[in-house]
Amino acid sequence: MPIGLEAQQVRAIFFPKRKQFTFHRINMEYLIPLKSLQRESVYSLLDAGLRNNLRSIGAKDEIIFSLRPQLEGVAGRILAQGLRLAREREVLREQLAKQVQRGFQVYRAEVEADLANLKLSEALALERKTGYETVITAEYLLRDAVATNIKNYRAHFELAWIYLTVLESLAEAEHHFQIASRYALEQGDVLFAHFAKRHLADACYSQNKFGEAVEHSLAALSTVETDLESRYEHIRYLAAAGELETATQKLSALVSASPVYYVQAQAEPDFRQHADVRTMLFELRQQRVDRITHYVHTSWQNHPLARLALPDQIDPEFLFRQTFKQHIKVMAHLPYMTLTARENQIAALIVDDSQRRVLKELNTRSKSYEKASEKKRKRWLWVNKTGAMLLHAAAVLLLACVLFFAARYVADLAGFGTALAGSEAVMSLSLMVLPLLLAGLLLIGFIPKGAKRLFYKQLELDNTAKFINNLK
Repeated sequence: MPIGLEAQQVRAIFFPKRKQFTFHRINMEYLIPLKSLQRESVYSLLDAGLRNNLRSIGAKDEIIFSLRPQLEGVAGRILAQGLRLAREREVLREQLAKQVQRGFQVYRAEVEADLANLKLSEALALERKTGYETVITAEYLLRDAVATNIKNYRAHFELAWIYLTVLESLAEAEHHFQIASRYALEQGDVLFAHFAKRHLADACYSQNKFGEAVEHSLAALSTVETDLESRYEHIRYLAAAGELETATQKLSALVSASPVYYVQAQAEPDFRQHADVRTMLFELRQQRVDRITHYVHTSWQNHPLARLALPDQIDPEFLFRQTFKQHIKVMAHLPYMTLTARENQIAALIVDDSQRRVLKELNTRSKSYEKASEKKRKRWLWVNKTGAMLLHAAAVLLLACVLFFAARYVADLAGFGTALAGSEAVMSLSLMVLPLLLAGLLLIGFIPKGAKRLFYKQLELDNTAKFINNLK
């Protein structure tokens, strides 16, 4: 079946008028065996329902991405419970088959109940007009089945489910859910009795019988303590009945156990209208932020960088506080589920970001000192150039003198050395080589005042940055 068509048909069951268009999954366990839903389909329905809840309160449905692990776990539990219902149905079918020998009426009840199930399945898979006619047929067959065998609790439950979700006959639904729960308990099917009790409480809630809804949901909780969805429904009925203090305490424990219910509680009309519940949800979120804050400060105090003496009077604690303030502003907009599922990741990110901020400060100051040193060097570059020119002049004069005396020596050997006169002038020039050489060496090695200090600071900052990088 196309996903769009399936979603359109299932919407009337998950969002009936009496539910005020707020998503609840109480009927998903029934739909799994009836429609042969797979785990992916169950996850898609949960995802779509929670997104609808988020939109109804004006929140962003991107929050749902942080709930993926929890939603997958819930989908797995719902699938297991639905498959358990399907196995129980097969067991019931075998029991009815063994009772065929007792009379034709029992056999007829079995056949008609199965036919009604088939018709109901077709009603969920066909267009609305044809589906409604098929549901009426299923109602007729189920009524005939319970009249033939009043202890057929599965037929009572399916008839009540039609009245509750499709036909909106709430009084009839309550009556048949009570019978189904009673006979399931008599015949030893405790889990199915619990399942019927949950729907019975929902039927009472839909008729504004909040006290009875609380009693029935409490009876269902006494049989299965680990069912989180049953606990959520019970808390919702408590809030509707006006027992706000008990509901707030139990909802706090439930949200701590599974953050999925934080989203549901935010969109739940029974909770949104009470300031105490809203305050509790806000405090739960603030507790997560406080836990992350404590973990971050503890991690930072144990970090080697917090105890490292940084050069140039850099305070790592001050940089850490600046980084933490920025992350606190971001955490103020993070959903509760992200804060819950990624506590350690967020804390580690803040510590790492603080270390990166220290490194950035070291590199920034190092570059600033390098720029200041380069600026000074350019300002006094003419001194070094003058020294280079003096060294060059000294080298030229020295070379000229050497060539002159070499030429004179060759001329003396040849016998016409007197032709090369002016040796006194050359000697005077050669005496100038040494002063020029010394002056050039001094000027070419000239370092402006303060440049050496800037260079040492830059070197110290660079070495500290390398040391911090090795700490990772």
